[in-house]
Parts: sequence; C-alpha cells; structure tokens
Amino acid sequence: MPKYLYDATYGKLMSIPYESTWVPLLYGHHDDINWKAIGEAIAGFPLGQRQWFFKELSGCSANEKFMKIRKRWTHNKWHICLRKVEDNDHVLSCKGKAARNSWKNSVQQLIDKLEELDTEPFICIVIKDRLMSWPKLPKEKFKYDALPTETRIALESQDRLGWKPFIYGRVATTWKYAQEKWLIRLSNRYKRSSQVWSTTLVQQLLQIQWDMWENRNEILHNKDHIWQRRKRALWDEEISNIFNTNIRERFLQEDMKFFLNGEKRRF
Repeated sequence: MPKYLYDATYGKLMSIPYESTWVPLLYGHHDDINWKAIGEAIAGFPLGQRQWFFKELSGCSANEKFMKIRKRWTHNKWHICLRKVEDNDHVLSCKGKAARNSWKNSVQQLIDKLEELDTEPFICIVIKDRLMSWPKLPKEKFKYDALPTETRIALESQDRLGWKPFIYGRVATTWKYAQEKWLIRLSNRYKRSSQVWSTTLVQQLLQIQWDMWENRNEILHNKDHIWQRRKRALWDEEISNIFNTNIRERFLQEDMKFFLNGEKRRF
C-alpha cells in the first residue's frame, strides 16, 4: 500500500477526512474538540480495531443497513428487537434487554476507570447521567448542584456539541481543563497529566463501541437466535430434498456413502 494512502487511512487521525465523518455536531466548532486525545487514543488500539473504528466512525461498518446496501442482506432489520433498522446508532441505543444490559455494564466500566484515575467526582456523575439518558434528552440539568465552575463549563460545552459526538470520542477540550484544575488541587510532587486522562477517556468511549459491537455479534451468531434456527431449517429442507430425489445420482461415487443408511446419515 502506498505510504500516502496508508497515512490517509491509518496514520494522521486528526486529518480533515476524520473530522468530516458522519457524526454531526449540534453547535460549537471543531476547535472545541480535543483532537489530540482522539489521535492518541486510537493509536493505542491494535491495527484491526483501528480499522474497525475507521469504518464505524465513517458509518460503513457491517451493520444490517450497510449490508443491505452492499446487497449482502435482503433486509436491514435489527436482530435483537426485530423492528428497527440497524445502523451504528441503533447498535448503541437499542432498547432490547440484552443491548441495554451491555450498555449499562460498559458505561459503568467507563466510570470505574475514571474513578481509578482520580477523576473529579462531579465529572463522573454528569458523564454517567448523560450517557444513561442518551439518546433521549437528559432530564437532569444540574441547575441546583454545586458543580465546580470548570466542570459546569465542560458540561455546558459538551451539551452544545452534543452527546452523540461524545460517545464517538469527540470530547470537549473543556473536560481536560476541568480535570486539570482538580489534579492541581490534589497534586503532590508526582503531578499527573490531564492530557493522559483525556486520552484514557476517549479510549474508554471507543471501547464502549467495541463492546457493544461484540455483544451484537454474539447475539446475531448465537445458534439459538431465530435467524440461525431458520437457516438450519432451510438447510435441513434442502438436504432432505436432495436425499428424497434422484439428484443423488449426480453425486460422485465416493460421496454415495452419505445416502446408504437412511436420511439421518446425512448429518
């Protein structure tokens, strides 16, 4: 692969093609996003996951909607609730029990990781509230909560940018400043980096997407899923038709052993 093509695909993650991918901002500007943290976060994943993130962020991952566009599927229904069209957003926001349990567990793992990093407590509270409310508008405004000034500014900034971009890793730069202020308050002679904290935050958000995708695949390819049972039923019917017709005569002589001892022999 030519170097310029490799760099455009896997290299400079702060490039214009990445910034102009399909996840829109509500308000605000691209300059309000911590692009450095995004680049460092994605660079920390194995190449295979980085390739998948590139497709996910561009809206081209192998969900049902895109598989239908590629003519690999005849429908675009979501295989958990069997009603909605499956696109990237629905993988994350499906109200099916299995999907919601996976989402709750993934969000809690994010919060646990942030707490390990000595995150300012109210940052954990407001991020968890917003993620558990998404994609609906959040009910909690934190109007009467004694949020630190920097945390409130970060929350309002992310509210303007939108929480869908946040989930896809586009975190407001003001989160870094809020955590920086908290780290200064806690500081000892071993000062921790707010930029490292920001990078870890983005990594955990991307990990949520990966975990939800893995959960989706486990359900879709489970042998007991209704679609898998239908496939097996069609295969059984096709094999039975072959066994019960003269099509068997078209098989090679060495394959005739599959027809010797009754229909069950075919398995």
